Amino acid sequence: MKQIVVIDDYPGILEVVQIILEEKGYEVFPAKNAEEALFLLKLHKPNLILMDYRMAGTNGEELISQIKGKKQLCTIPIIVMSANHTIRERVLQKGAIDFIEKPFDIYDLVSVVEKYIQ
Repeated sequence: MKQIVVIDDYPGILEVVQIILEEKGYEVFPAKNAEEALFLLKLHKPNLILMDYRMAGTNGEELISQIKGKKQLCTIPIIVMSANHTIRERVLQKGAIDFIEKPFDIYDLVSVVEKYIQ
């Protein structure tokens, strides 16, 4: 079973994304902040990371840099979600492989995830 770590500090979005992806057959590990995410990433080494950009404490760019800076994690593909479409190029330059604008369409979310996790 393919594993995805989903990171979002908004519980409603975290729950919805988890339900959507689990219905598609993925094993989802939710994290509400960067610290939880880094713990889960070390524990599970998932096939994909789906993360919000704006979180309390650590923003998306900082978390991408932390992940990409760790040898055991740097190859995991990262998709960033945000309502701020102007950060798209910045996160792609930092190492994210794709960007999903919030609010997202369920089918678009699944399509982007399936594009990178086969």
